[in-house]
Amino acid sequence: MKVFISYSSADEDIMEMMKKSLKKQGIESFTAKHDIKYGSSQSESIKDAIKNSNAFVVIITRDNPSLSAAQEVGFALNEDISVIPIVEEGAKVGFMLGDSAQIRFTRSQIEKACEKASKFISEETGEEQEYNEKLVDERKRIEDYEAYGFNFEKGDYISGSIHSDVPINVYIVDNRNLERFKEEDEFTYEFEAEGITRLSVEFEIPKTRVWIILIENTDREAANVDISLSVESE
Repeated sequence: MKVFISYSSADEDIMEMMKKSLKKQGIESFTAKHDIKYGSSQSESIKDAIKNSNAFVVIITRDNPSLSAAQEVGFALNEDISVIPIVEEGAKVGFMLGDSAQIRFTRSQIEKACEKASKFISEETGEEQEYNEKLVDERKRIEDYEAYGFNFEKGDYISGSIHSDVPINVYIVDNRNLERFKEEDEFTYEFEAEGITRLSVEFEIPKTRVWIILIENTDREAANVDISLSVESE
């Protein structure tokens, strides 16, 4: 699990608290100042670091706006990486982050906000749910929907079958689009099969990040679903 932290140089104390909180959760963190090697293209190195991250934390304070942080946010959103803004009360948030859930803080609650963000990343991005060769092998009674989240590497290959006694929809989505699905908003997916009762799954992971296998019941009655999915790594 890797997290990129974007911040203004004047907020280095908050960044250090964030790094410490992530470390307590067993999560590796990166910043442009500390982890980008000199002699390489700075902008390209930062982009590569963000691309290879599972989540992106941006620290926004009232007195220290950062143009580079805004650019980094835009790149992370364009890459569909989960963005977690940590925002000081009274700070202005750019339009790009208008729809993102924010963790607000006051100067007396900085450490608490960092711990909250770290815990959220650990729980919501599936860091605690490591996978082996067998991803899922169970029968599940699904009233509404069920989501299985795993941390995949680019090139991992998911295969298996999903059988249901009533029609279901199956999607593979990232965290951002899972939240849109939960909010009954329009969402996008990398894999979809709708109105099926029997499905053979074959899917290659396009990017390193957390992906969610989402099974939605479309019937009035609860669905009894047999799920057998495995992953092969390169």
